[in-house]
Amino acid sequence: MANSSWHEHLIYGTRKLRIEKYVSEGWRAFRTHFLTFFLAGIIAMVLSALSLGILGGVLFAGYAMMFVRFFRDQKTPEIEHLFQYFSRFVPLFLASLIYFAAALLSTSFRVTPFLGILVIPGIFVFALALYIIPLMIDRNLSLRDAIRQSVEMGWNRSGLLMNCIFALLLCLMMFVGAQVFLIGTFITYPLFTGTLAAAYLDLSRAEAATRMTESPSAQRREPVMPAD
Repeated sequence: MANSSWHEHLIYGTRKLRIEKYVSEGWRAFRTHFLTFFLAGIIAMVLSALSLGILGGVLFAGYAMMFVRFFRDQKTPEIEHLFQYFSRFVPLFLASLIYFAAALLSTSFRVTPFLGILVIPGIFVFALALYIIPLMIDRNLSLRDAIRQSVEMGWNRSGLLMNCIFALLLCLMMFVGAQVFLIGTFITYPLFTGTLAAAYLDLSRAEAATRMTESPSAQRREPVMPAD
């Protein structure tokens, strides 16, 4: 997209998001290993709630990587994979605070219509923070480096506007699930996570292709999504 205008770059970035495909991939993964993803999602949400969100980041990291490894490596998910990343509890907890702050802003209209003006900044922050936790675990990055690369993915790689639309869809997915007490969330949480994992892998594949084009001798292995 080197010859595209600045507004096209702002909208689409260097890799057009295939949102429908990501949702479809997330749903396919959930359906394929329904019992495992369903039970793991329940465990993650219940333990996060009981810990007042303290365990949210580390459990979400394990849950997201179950999807990532299923997509990329065809690895069968197991519930114990949920607990693999407690060694990185502190940075994952800090990352979860960023997610929480963005989600709080994005749903501020529920408190009072006046706070609705905070929804747009909330979606903006959430869009740029989407890939922090997958990046931290999959590439073994520090929180600082993961934030920087997530912003790069959300701003340049996928296009800020399209990524904001994607983030809004994810927020709406969880919001709709929350309206149907417990049952709805137990379905939308796996779908949310699988959809995000599919998007992360697709953008990683595009990033790897760009790097190989710029440096043909690069040998670093990057995660890829299954071919269409």
